[in-house]
This record gives sequence, structure tokens and C-alpha cells, in this order.
Amino acid sequence: MATTQVKADNSDTIYTVKHAIDLRRRMDPPLSEHHIGNYLYVPVVAEPHIDDEDNYRCGVINQMRRTVKSVDSEYAKKLANEADEHLKLMKEVVEMQGKKKVVTLIFTSWCRLPVHEIDFGWGKPEWLGTPSWPYQNLFVLCDTKEKGGIEIFAHMVKEEMAKLEKDDELAAFASPLCQI
Repeated sequence: MATTQVKADNSDTIYTVKHAIDLRRRMDPPLSEHHIGNYLYVPVVAEPHIDDEDNYRCGVINQMRRTVKSVDSEYAKKLANEADEHLKLMKEVVEMQGKKKVVTLIFTSWCRLPVHEIDFGWGKPEWLGTPSWPYQNLFVLCDTKEKGGIEIFAHMVKEEMAKLEKDDELAAFASPLCQI
């Protein structure tokens, strides 16, 4: 969000955060671990109404955590039985997009998936990557092969990536691997 220059007084812009959630373990009964893919995007709408930018970011993160935690077996069952409810939520997001500028950040996590163990007959991968996707502001989190770290594949426009690379706060926590 730092690269999008979030401003508390920018009432013409709505920021949405979407996070793909793995419903396999949240269903009752749980789906097999061999089902692949994430099954749900949970939109989190963040209205810029907090004066302090740091508090604004914390508010967005806390809102996303609450939303993700609320997706349990009951929610999954309701989603399966009442697809209209999910469509209604998506319709509300689309309607908001027509009224204001919308900046959407999309996250998905491949963490804890055995992606480094896949072997199609020529050995396990040394490194993973993602294809060039047609989405802006898409962030894929993945465990490092050595364990203990997380890689982020960031799909952003060059100008926004350049801003992110110069972000001192992020640089304190990151070690660049390579640019693709």
C-alpha cells in the first residue's frame, strides 16, 4: 500500500484487499489435501478515514485478519449452499468501483504447500516462479526452499515496483533475490 501513496484525505479512492483462502481444511468434513487451488477470494474494503497513515495500515491489516478468521466451516458450508450470498458481496464491490477510484491489492499464499517437493521425473525444483499474470498488485507468498523464509512474487507495474524497491521500511526486512 505504501507504493499507492495512501492518503487519509483521499476520499475519491477506495482500497480493497483480496486474499485467496484455502478452504480445504476449513470445510466440514475437510477436503483432501490433494485438492489443488485456493477456493475463495475475500474482499476487504478499506475506506480511508484514519488521519494517521500508520494507523490506517494497521486498521486494514486487522480488518483483513478478522475477515480471514471469520471464514470457518460454517462460512464454507454457507458459501457452498448459498452462492447467492457470495455473488451479492461481489456485486457490492463492483458497485463501489463505479463510484470511486479503486485500488485493489490481491494476495495469495502458497506457504505450506509442498511446491518444492514436486517431481515430474527430472528432479525437484531449485527455484519457483510464477507466470506473467494479467493482474496488477498481485502478491504470491511462498516458502523458500531452505525453509524459514518467505519469498514474495510481486506482480506490479514498473513504476510502482520502483517505488517499492526504494521503500526503506520494507528494505529493512527484505533481501532481494532477483528480478524477473
